[in-house]
Amino acid sequence: MWNTLPIARKLGFLVVPGLLFLSVRTMAKPLTPTAFVKKETRKVRTILKRRPRKNTRAYQRKKDDLRNEVDSLIDFKLLAKRSLRDFWDKLKEDKRDKFVRLLKDLVQESYMSRIDENPNFKMIYKEEKKLSSGKAIVRSVAKKGKTEVEIAFKLIPKDNSWIVYDMVIDDVSVERNYRRQFKKIINKHGFDGLLEKMENKLKELRNGKKAAKPGKGDDL
Repeated sequence: MWNTLPIARKLGFLVVPGLLFLSVRTMAKPLTPTAFVKKETRKVRTILKRRPRKNTRAYQRKKDDLRNEVDSLIDFKLLAKRSLRDFWDKLKEDKRDKFVRLLKDLVQESYMSRIDENPNFKMIYKEEKKLSSGKAIVRSVAKKGKTEVEIAFKLIPKDNSWIVYDMVIDDVSVERNYRRQFKKIINKHGFDGLLEKMENKLKELRNGKKAAKPGKGDDL
């Protein structure tokens, strides 16, 4: 798959499912940005740590639970809008809806293809910074053995809580990475060409092909 997210592969596990699935939760007492990230990260990692045998009901439940978390925790419309930037305003509503649906399906299937990878890494939270705009940044390090990956969460307040709108993994922004890839494909093949590539990649993933590791190629 195209570089769905700049996943820190050098850790030997899938970082993103335990880190990006950060939801909008309405709470009586709002959590701090750091407490919010910690809470939501733990919830997803609990699912990923389950080790049922494949082709069992328990294994299917694990997949269903993770898929449901993805569906309820990620604001796919916001991700789609920010990754397309100026292209978004030029699209009709039906094209926007189709793009959001394909992006959501691709992200989910990418995670499903690596659901058995080891999430046993240690998260160390270094710094929290609240900006005058109301946004916040939580800086952390994911550590496994002697390998460390710096991860910065960028959050915005929403519904008495927080939502992550970008992550920066070892200086690579998720949002910018998406935008760069989508822009290159649209300029070369048009928006319909991007949708076609996304549909083809979705078929591959659903047929059992594992999501590719990040590389230099930008096309799907």
